Amino acid sequence: MTPLHRAALFNHKRVIDYLMNENADIDARDIHERTPLLLAASKGCWGTVQILVAKGADVHVKDKNNRNFLHLAIKFGGKLKSIADPSSKGIQQ
Repeated sequence: MTPLHRAALFNHKRVIDYLMNENADIDARDIHERTPLLLAASKGCWGTVQILVAKGADVHVKDKNNRNFLHLAIKFGGKLKSIADPSSKGIQQ
């Protein structure tokens, strides 16, 4: 698990911005094949999800259980329109 994974897991948006400015791998995978985006979606960290999507995270990757970002966003109650539109202010925190 990378520092970006940890920041995504705990919804630390300023840390994510810092790590991205330091060229962190936005699509790095942990031992369960989860990217920071998948972790954020699985924990309901919608502000972090919005940042990662806006910064180009791959929304098509799947974890070892074959779940992608959309599966996790639906399972954990994300507002998909807000997530898909980085200019939206309606992200569920």
